Amino acid sequence: MDQKLTTMGQEQIGRTLLIIGLIVIGEWSHLVQSVTTEQDLTLTAKEKRALDQSVIFLNLDFIGKPIVTANFGDWDIRKLAISGKISSLNRHIDRGFEMVTDKVRKLQESGKVVAQWDFIINMENYNLVQQGCLQCLPMYLYLVNTYENHFPAHADKIMLINTPAIFELVLNIIRPIMSPLTRQTLKVYNTNKEQWQKELFEIVDRNELHQSTVELGKFNLVQFATPTFRTTLCVYNLIFLYFLMSLLKLLIVLLVTFYI
Repeated sequence: MDQKLTTMGQEQIGRTLLIIGLIVIGEWSHLVQSVTTEQDLTLTAKEKRALDQSVIFLNLDFIGKPIVTANFGDWDIRKLAISGKISSLNRHIDRGFEMVTDKVRKLQESGKVVAQWDFIINMENYNLVQQGCLQCLPMYLYLVNTYENHFPAHADKIMLINTPAIFELVLNIIRPIMSPLTRQTLKVYNTNKEQWQKELFEIVDRNELHQSTVELGKFNLVQFATPTFRTTLCVYNLIFLYFLMSLLKLLIVLLVTFYI
């Protein structure tokens, strides 16, 4: 019992410190934004339509569960964030969860024994500038929180494939706010295709997955040049973020040691 209370206390402290950290990050991001925003980057109507349409559904896996896929590298989260359109992406995330959940409900009404769905995320083309910036962090936190609060345990499998090593920085931030079940559900595979293809093609047909990837590729939200200085600045941002998270972890250890 004491151990359980200690674990709960650690998680609560972790969440509190994470919020404090995000406040600090927000102040840092405000300074960075004034440097990196050179022009009006408001989304066009075409890009907004692309955002709304970029959820792709496969029919079903081999045992009858719906599958939703996403090419994460096609999302320019930074542009959405600095143009004040991150709420559109959040609505898009909610819409995707609602659509696949409704698909499960309709299958149940038709007599199918289905209770969950699978989520396959292709991390190919993930980069620090468009998906790994400090301004992008609220989207990751929103994604986890909306799933945990409104769709808990709805996913049977959450697979990240072609995941670059640099994404571990983001994972270290969002894992503490995941439930133990979600952490167990999430499987992260690196860019070695032999590592993830065997398991992936045990649940979905290879040809069907390829077709969905081709279709999703049509919805590339943004195409614009990225100056070298912006990439360098984003690397410095991540170094600062890594230092901040290390400091937060140290504070957690100290609080647990002296107060729990």
